[in-house]
Amino acid sequence: MFPECSLRLSRDSNLPRLFRTVETMTKPPNSSAPKLVEDYSVSQTTLEQVFIRFAHEHDVREHDVREAK
Repeated sequence: MFPECSLRLSRDSNLPRLFRTVETMTKPPNSSAPKLVEDYSVSQTTLEQVFIRFAHEHDVREHDVREAK
């Protein structure tokens, strides 16, 4: 349903709690209940992704400043 869904976490996020939550979604307590999550993965942000995000945020801010004038 959402093949490219992502979740950004802050530095002080609680990873064990995140994994417990996702695991309960992949293995529902009631065997007749549908799985909410079929598969998931966790990866670290690449330096390229960081620069792309900074560039995008910079462009958005510049656009907002131009629109405000």
